[in-house]
Amino acid sequence: MAWFTDYLFYRSQVVQFKRVLSEPQPIFAGVPQGSILGPLLFIIHFTDVYKPLKRSKIITYADDSVIYTSSKNVDTIQLRLSEDMNNLCDWFKDNELIINIKKEKTETMLFGTSKRIKRQDKDLNSSANGSNINNVSTYKYLGVHHDSTLNLASHFEKIYKRAAGRVNLLRSIRPLIDQICAETIYKTMIVPIFTYCGALGLSFPVSRKNLIQNIERRSIKIIGNNNLNISSVDSLIKRKSCQFVHGCLQNNICSPFKNYFEILTHSKTTRNSGISVKLPKVRLEFGRKSFFYQGAKIYNTLPTEQRSLKSRILFKNKLKDIF
Repeated sequence: MAWFTDYLFYRSQVVQFKRVLSEPQPIFAGVPQGSILGPLLFIIHFTDVYKPLKRSKIITYADDSVIYTSSKNVDTIQLRLSEDMNNLCDWFKDNELIINIKKEKTETMLFGTSKRIKRQDKDLNSSANGSNINNVSTYKYLGVHHDSTLNLASHFEKIYKRAAGRVNLLRSIRPLIDQICAETIYKTMIVPIFTYCGALGLSFPVSRKNLIQNIERRSIKIIGNNNLNISSVDSLIKRKSCQFVHGCLQNNICSPFKNYFEILTHSKTTRNSGISVKLPKVRLEFGRKSFFYQGAKIYNTLPTEQRSLKSRILFKNKLKDIF
């Protein structure tokens, strides 16, 4: 306890201006920036942030948080968010924290089908302690660009442009590096652009997948060896998706996903009973694009022997023979 006390208290800071240092001033809040214990202590301090919320729910990843609620009526959504944002502001003040209401820091967004969004005759207008919160139609959260209909069009456009830009850079420096270095750059700086949150790629239409394949062909041509042992983006995405589904089924995943998928069972013993995932019933195209549906679908295409494996490591290694 004394060690933590020494870590958190009795610290001071100075300001340097034109090589002149100010007098040390004591710090009464916060932790040293860049410290190893800082993130852990913040999570402990932030863990009960959900308590002020009465009509909404919250998802947190470190200090990146999403507050959400649902209703068919925009006014109801607006009222719920505003009330809970006011409650959160009070909680932040009591815990010596600050909500940044500035544009691109705290913003609201309305999700729904394209038909429902078009029927809305006004924007979502929420506030926090009297300050209006900026309403947007697209928002970047944890590296994924979300749009109001979740069709991932804006996300794909962003990542495709980034990947294409890096392919052009690879072409520029290729005369200065050897083949192994060029291949390493491709695997570490271009492929991960598409495989980050790769499960999203399962629902990409053929046109988008063709664009990704075009990036792959251009890159391999630049590297200069058509016989490179490089897995395609499509194969990597399918591998990661199947690994995630397998982890959910074997309870080797974080708690929110432990019952995410349901094993298909029959009253009669069949070849697929007990090793296949029950394909969820969806009515809309929106549902068929979800990982809940696409993940189950791709997992069920695996051979019976593959789906029967319990070992996570063995399952992962065997996937390379399939995709």
